[in-house]
Amino acid sequence: TEGLRAQGTITNEDNEPVENARITASVVRTNPLDPFTRWRPSPTTTSDGDGRYTAIGLRPGKNTIWVEHDDYVSASAVVTVAEGEKAPRQDFTLGVGSAVSGVAKYEDGKPAVMEIVHLFPAKRNEERDPFDFAMNTHLDRETAVVEPNDGVFFFEHVPAGEYLLSSEHS
Repeated sequence: TEGLRAQGTITNEDNEPVENARITASVVRTNPLDPFTRWRPSPTTTSDGDGRYTAIGLRPGKNTIWVEHDDYVSASAVVTVAEGEKAPRQDFTLGVGSAVSGVAKYEDGKPAVMEIVHLFPAKRNEERDPFDFAMNTHLDRETAVVEPNDGVFFFEHVPAGEYLLSSEHS
């Protein structure tokens, strides 16, 4: 069964359609302890040449629609769907974002090797389900592997905002 649907259009900041954006949806959990509202993604679909998409497999109630594309900042929105009602429309405008890069160094000044750098938003989205571990996207945390010889790390398509960097030995 395809379940319920939501639809819309995905464009960039120049109002041009974004083709091949990946769209996934999941139910918004109102009670994290309720085993019947566990995170369950809908089938992933992609936007067409005109930026149009239809998310299928949604459940009645609030669902989060996630949009990702390799060339843009990811986006999400909550839509409410109900049996017997018209599919809600949710349009997205994706921005390019900025690049964040640097050189990871040890205390002695030498380039770090075998490190993983994480980029976290300084302020977490309080409305995000804290038990929704399955959707690790630009909206939560981004990970970069440090280049082995020179310690360089690089993040693409980072939305505007304040971030924290952390590293760990891999």
